[in-house]
Amino acid sequence: MPTLWVLSSLLPIVGGVALASLTEVSFNWIGFSTAMASNLTNQSRNVLSKKLMANEADALDNINLYSVITIISFFLLLPCAIFLEGVKFTPSYLQSAASQGLNVRELCVRSVLAAFCFHAYQQVKLFEYCFALIL
Repeated sequence: MPTLWVLSSLLPIVGGVALASLTEVSFNWIGFSTAMASNLTNQSRNVLSKKLMANEADALDNINLYSVITIISFFLLLPCAIFLEGVKFTPSYLQSAASQGLNVRELCVRSVLAAFCFHAYQQVKLFEYCFALIL
């Protein structure tokens, strides 16, 4: 449990970010809400990681923990992705987009390439973290 001093030291940081965000000319509540949701989920992931690694006898190593968190996040975000973007991957939508000049094959190839690059980036980041712990 954080002490009162630690919590009070966060007030200027949070207040400064909130003030900077609210006085921004192009401020919008959807962007602000999604940024705050991202912060909340990122910190929740950290708390979950610490709880899973608290007992050394049952603790997961870093790679297995990353795998478990990735699988959990997939299942949590799949309904949101289908709700928000699912209609854009129906055959009728892709056919109408192709008739307006969208190269569907190129879109699919680039999506797979982006997913592969992001996964590789996460793996490199994880191995970098593990390597830093060893040293």
